[in-house]
Amino acid sequence: MAKAANPGAAPAATGLCPELGRGWRAVEAGAWRGFMAGEAQALDAVLRLLPGDGAVPAPAVLDGLAGLDGFFALALESPGAVVAVVDRSRSYPLFHAGEGDSFRLSNSARTLRQASGLSEADPLAVLEMAMSGYVTGSGTVCRGLFQLQAGEGLVLDRAMGRPQARRYYSYRPEPDPQAREEDLLEALAAATDAVCARTLELAAGRPVWVPLSGGLDSRLLLCKFAEMGCPGLQAFSYGPAANYEARVAREVAGRLGVPWFFVPTSRAQARAWFRSPGRQEYWRFSDGLCSLPFMQDVQVLQELLAAGRMPADAFLVNGQSGDFITGGHLPGSLAQDEGRADLMEYLLHKHFVLWAQLARPENRERIRAKALRLLGLDPDARLDASAYERWEWQERQCKYVINGQRAYDFFGLAWDLPLWRAPYYDFWRRVPVRLKLGQGLYKSYLRQYDYKGLFREFDPKVWRWPGWTMAVPVAAQAVGLVAGRRGKDRFYKYCSYFGHYSDKCAAYPFREFAAEIARAKNVVSFFARTWIAENGLEFPA
Repeated sequence: MAKAANPGAAPAATGLCPELGRGWRAVEAGAWRGFMAGEAQALDAVLRLLPGDGAVPAPAVLDGLAGLDGFFALALESPGAVVAVVDRSRSYPLFHAGEGDSFRLSNSARTLRQASGLSEADPLAVLEMAMSGYVTGSGTVCRGLFQLQAGEGLVLDRAMGRPQARRYYSYRPEPDPQAREEDLLEALAAATDAVCARTLELAAGRPVWVPLSGGLDSRLLLCKFAEMGCPGLQAFSYGPAANYEARVAREVAGRLGVPWFFVPTSRAQARAWFRSPGRQEYWRFSDGLCSLPFMQDVQVLQELLAAGRMPADAFLVNGQSGDFITGGHLPGSLAQDEGRADLMEYLLHKHFVLWAQLARPENRERIRAKALRLLGLDPDARLDASAYERWEWQERQCKYVINGQRAYDFFGLAWDLPLWRAPYYDFWRRVPVRLKLGQGLYKSYLRQYDYKGLFREFDPKVWRWPGWTMAVPVAAQAVGLVAGRRGKDRFYKYCSYFGHYSDKCAAYPFREFAAEIARAKNVVSFFARTWIAENGLEFPA
């Protein structure tokens, strides 16, 4: 059985340079020692595959992890080898650089960059950051500094000197055309129960806190936890005052009898926090030099902990990324040809448009070529539904979206992601596209489940215009009559400064926002530009 080493000191290792704390701990077992984060059973699973005497394993042994569930990352070394693994969601990132005697591996991209003496920027990676907010593939914005990708492991034979990365898991949708909807609904109910029960098992009696939005996924989790009798269940919402998501959340929690409260985020507070050293520290901690820090709730967590409203042992559970895995990101056009359309243009238009001036043909072609290469497809291959979902899983979801969990790690909070666990992966990969479109099967299950009447007839409208800004849609219609669809869309973009995400927009003066928003997709575009500038990189021309 593996054991934790002295938590106050890094293991004496030449190839490993970890930053311990904030969820990371030193571990040792026989000839192996190193560091890890996440669920402890992962270490035992990896050790069962490794030679007990510390000999170099064949990279193929990592294939034995394909069925392993949970969220973890670990790096181990012996006198002759280094082995590192991240889970199938890349929930805790690991980074490596160099070969032979100069090989190093860390959970901190910045520590590794400094230890390896790397400073040259990768122009294509910087372009990806500016266009999408994350770097695709195994690279970072620093040339020579690499990340382990979702479901990937690495083995280094010290005598040979070159690390070998191996994908032991990849989310590859392979729909079963013979699957019957009634059978799938039954299996989905079982998978949902299984992942939620596992969450409560891991919580081990700690208070479970659910950030509750007006959407389906967090509502489903709260219903399941309430149904399963979770003790210490707490829901909370946040955002601008009078926002409609909070109104829906309050009604949901009320019907379930779950305590709920709302944290208003004022523009002044948000602006002050964005300019604070705390925000800068969070960005440095969470970006991995490859992904824009996720800004959803970090300010709110800081306020709740500072005020003593959230206990230090709170177990955070959110609904990421139910909308993706249940089919919510697939375009409706697939209904016409059962998922065989070429989705490359859809991919480029959806994910690489943070700044309109960068979406030039030559940049799009570079991104297109890289996407096909990462998927192992020919340069002239079509991107069908399965390949598209695989790309979004390994790039946007497992790099940018799951990066939101860094906010919990930053404050030392435990967390779980039920809808990213293995039973959900394994179930949804075999669902036919026709039943995924528009989240059709998922919504059928929710209507069938209908706990406390919160799904079948409960369909509240969630407006993005709180308070007085609800007049914006009316004004936009008038603008559209005069300036057409393009003028109407531009009017909406200007007004978004005061809408549902006004607290995020407040990081920038309205004058700057108004001058640039016509070219920007949304406020995330501004964050990407700020991140590039704060890291001393040149914004692509």
